[in-house]
Amino acid sequence: MGSQRAGGGTGRAFQRVADTLRSRLADGRTYPIDRLLPSERELAAEFDVSRDTVQRVLRELRSEGWIRAEQGRGHRVVKTQSIHSPDQPQGHAKRVNLELVLDKAFAAEEVALDVYSLTSESLVGRLQEQAGRIRRGEISPRGIKIRMLLPAKDALMDLPRPCGGGDNAALLERLHGIIDVMAGMVRKTLEDLNTEGWVPSVTVAVRYTRSRPQFKLYLVNRTEALHALYRSERRAITLHGGETVDAVDILGMQATLIHYEKGADPESHGSLFVRESQRWFDEEWINSLSGATWRPSGATAGE
Repeated sequence: MGSQRAGGGTGRAFQRVADTLRSRLADGRTYPIDRLLPSERELAAEFDVSRDTVQRVLRELRSEGWIRAEQGRGHRVVKTQSIHSPDQPQGHAKRVNLELVLDKAFAAEEVALDVYSLTSESLVGRLQEQAGRIRRGEISPRGIKIRMLLPAKDALMDLPRPCGGGDNAALLERLHGIIDVMAGMVRKTLEDLNTEGWVPSVTVAVRYTRSRPQFKLYLVNRTEALHALYRSERRAITLHGGETVDAVDILGMQATLIHYEKGADPESHGSLFVRESQRWFDEEWINSLSGATWRPSGATAGE
């Protein structure tokens, strides 16, 4: 470990720290907007990595627009993930929180979550929070079923790409590495809940599409939907080997999520959006490439 820290940390250490800090920034609660992050020294100690690794992570978060550097003070949070709910009385949009949506969903006896996204990074931290609630005895769902539609490794991905053109193989390798890690973390979170005896029935199913997602979509217990359009933006991307590439990338963690909920009126805006989005997802699921399903036996079977 000492030699790795002296060298600035491994690529996996960099990704681990970056993913965790993004998740904390996205929830809007751990690191609220306008607050200072812990110091580089504190972050290095918390994650047991070198300060060089922390500095590279902070550069990446600055390039993504989460934080800004302030001389002599550190790094201040300038953006969190926004969620708006338009289906409110008098048409006033209400700011809600992804955590609150999942808090409500996981309080049900049976939890169903359908996800269409680029990497599912935003989901991982929120699932781990729900796992904590389950272990503390605050909630006790009997079954959790998650379906995830993600880009295949041979998907037609025009982004991310170097700004000056050229080969984007290294950028795509990094992206698909994140996709694999995040899907694995979702599965591991639920697998642990099942094997530890907290949730009797869990299923995580993944299927793949051959096109780049233009938006992310969460469908929660078939009664709520969260939808956000992905943005493309020029930024510096740090590859696992430490090389920095000026690239056009897809930004999803900061995208504004719009919240829709089924109401008493089946023709309301929220009811229509949830119903049509669920129909769209179900059809995409049927027509997508085969994937894998994890069930309590631990066996992974082709879908």
